[in-house]
Amino acid sequence: MQESKVRLGLNIAILTKKYFGVLTKELEHLDIERYFFVLVVIKENKAASTQQYLANTLQIDKVAMVKIMEYLSEKGYVKRTRNLKDRREIHVQLTAKGNKKMEQIYKAIHKTNKEATAGLSEKQKSNFIKTLDVINHNLCGIPAKKMILEIKKS
Repeated sequence: MQESKVRLGLNIAILTKKYFGVLTKELEHLDIERYFFVLVVIKENKAASTQQYLANTLQIDKVAMVKIMEYLSEKGYVKRTRNLKDRREIHVQLTAKGNKKMEQIYKAIHKTNKEATAGLSEKQKSNFIKTLDVINHNLCGIPAKKMILEIKKS
């Protein structure tokens, strides 16, 4: 009985490590080793992304987001510009290099997702995503400590 009470969190933690390990291995040919989903959020945001929007969306604190943006900027994937009307606001966009690499990133995500969900029917896959969305929604309104998940190669 006790085992079933901890399985959700334990499975999610292990799954996260495995998923990002597989994805990182799939993308190891790129000159960045992490932060692929930051690029995805920038690419898929129809409006101009700001560092604050990215931090909020990805549940990353401001200091960590600044470091991520510095890393991606140094690697030539993103360009940051300060809002002239509000100097605190920094807009982020993909560079030509960043846009060019997105096809490889999407391909690797698709491959990783396909491998992760092998053996599941389309209905099971859909229900799994819906279940994750419900769990995420349920936890959004509950006070929590800020957590930093740092993904680095070992």
